[in-house]
Amino acid sequence: MGWFVAGFFVLGLLCGAAVRLPFFIVILLGAAAIAGIGSGAHGAIAALVNAVAAVVILQVGYAAGVVGRAVVRAWRSRRGNAARGRGKGAIAVTIEERRR
Repeated sequence: MGWFVAGFFVLGLLCGAAVRLPFFIVILLGAAAIAGIGSGAHGAIAALVNAVAAVVILQVGYAAGVVGRAVVRAWRSRRGNAARGRGKGAIAVTIEERRR
């Protein structure tokens, strides 16, 4: 079960970093079905617990991926602002001001 947990977490992490929510919902449903069917021989309660565990682990991985994506985006933005001179980028000018 440990390998499944790690695999579901990594899958959730990759989805959070690269994939949007609608596709992730399909992955959640698929993981719940796989976990439920895979442990169906152990009883209904075990299948339900495994399906819920798979969904929760995927959601935690997805949240970690979204946070990681936000951190990388903020880091790139901060690095870009520093290269331009701390916010001294292009200034919006109207057409009338350019003609003067």
